[in-house]
Amino acid sequence: MPEQFPIIDVPLDAPEADEDLGTKEKFWFRHQYLGRCLFKKARPNTGEDWAEKIAAELCFNAFCEAQKRYPDAARVWLNNLARVSSNDRLKLFERIPSNRISQTAIEFAQKILELNQSKLLDTLL
Repeated sequence: MPEQFPIIDVPLDAPEADEDLGTKEKFWFRHQYLGRCLFKKARPNTGEDWAEKIAAELCFNAFCEAQKRYPDAARVWLNNLARVSSNDRLKLFERIPSNRISQTAIEFAQKILELNQSKLLDTLL
């Protein structure tokens, strides 16, 4: 049976702060084990409740397949990825105008990028 992804119940009193950027209704909340999380309300019949997770998993699996076919190229890419520091990632966000991204979103994105970097490096190196 395929690995299942956890469904996280978000209590009605969970919202700590709204996230106004973008077109979807969303808010920040604190999860007992995951820390600060962003909840995005899915619009009905759009697939928004699963599309981002599927896209992330497909990208990871595509890289794993590419690594099998082109191990030398994958090794170069992973070595470059290993050299990307949190400071390097932060510099990317500094280039985004402050009216386009909130500080909370920057911190959250930094954590996601760090987790994904670790996932790739820990799994594939």
